[in-house]
Amino acid sequence: AATGDAQFDRGREIFVELGCNACHAREGMGGKSGPDLDAIASPENRERIFLAILKPPLEPSEQYGTIMPRGLIDELSDEDAEALLHYLTHATPSVE
Repeated sequence: AATGDAQFDRGREIFVELGCNACHAREGMGGKSGPDLDAIASPENRERIFLAILKPPLEPSEQYGTIMPRGLIDELSDEDAEALLHYLTHATPSVE
């Protein structure tokens, strides 16, 4: 459902289009084989999240046992990459 925040909504679309939701939960939905992104959805974590997407670890973590694919955002426009980061670093806007 649309939130009224166009950048957030576009980021959500990209999150699904890239298949991020197969491994990561966001807005209470999605996979469990990667970190739950609701727990870190904060502007303070922007750089950490960006670096994790840009240069994911080469080895699986002991906690999750999987690795995130590299190059996920290589084909995104700057605008779409920004929308994805906005989605990942902001709480779901309340719709009134």
